[in-house]
Amino acid sequence: MYQRSGLQSLLRKSRALSLLPGDLAELEGSLPAIRGASFEAKGQVIPAVGPRRATVALLSGCVMPMVNGPQMSAAARVLARNGCDVAVPRGQVCCGAR
Repeated sequence: MYQRSGLQSLLRKSRALSLLPGDLAELEGSLPAIRGASFEAKGQVIPAVGPRRATVALLSGCVMPMVNGPQMSAAARVLARNGCDVAVPRGQVCCGAR
C-alpha cells in the first residue's frame, strides 16, 4: 500500500525520510519495488497442458506473491505447459525471505 498509494514517491521527493531516526531511511531505501499483480496462493491446482508428466508444488511464502507475483504466475504457466500439474498450497507461511 505504501508504494502503490504513491506515499513512497511523495516522501522520497520531499526528503522527509532524512528526518527518520537511526537507519530507517536506509532501510526504506532497500525496499523491493512491487510491480504487477500479486500471485494468490489459494489452494488451487493449475492443470498440466497436454499429458501430465509430473505434479509439483509451487511454494510462495508470505513476501514472494507481492514482490514477484508476475514471475510466480509465469513459473506456474511454464510448468503447466511442460506437462506439470502445479499445486499451490493454501495458507503458506513465511519462507524466510524477509
